[in-house]
Amino acid sequence: MTERKKAPLWFSVTIMLGLLWNVFGVIQFLGGMGRTADDYVSQGMTAAQAALMANQPRWLEAAFALGVLFGVIGCIRVLQRAQGGVVRFALSVVALCVMIAGNAAYGLFAVMGPERLATMLFTLMVALILLGCAAYARRHDIIP
Repeated sequence: MTERKKAPLWFSVTIMLGLLWNVFGVIQFLGGMGRTADDYVSQGMTAAQAALMANQPRWLEAAFALGVLFGVIGCIRVLQRAQGGVVRFALSVVALCVMIAGNAAYGLFAVMGPERLATMLFTLMVALILLGCAAYARRHDIIP
């Protein structure tokens, strides 16, 4: 068994923050399951926004779920110094890109405003940072 190098503090902090961000995403996903247009309106959305959110395609919701779930699993794998972190983060990035493209195609950015686009791009940026950290760790013999 090969002994791995110690992870730098910045690396461990980044992965832990990424884990928290992705767990928050899982909570957001679970909280959004089964919501109706009335639920969204009661949270302050316009009727048009609520209708679009309540009727978005299931594949779009699945892309979000896969993006954050792969992010959580990738963080856990890297923190455990186990194989598979890089692959999980890459799958997370792909799923989030599908989600962003789907949001654009479905018109969610136009109806929901720039805040939605900013949130999606920030989420993608976090996923790319995590992927980069895992690739760094693999190159520097921190993870297999």
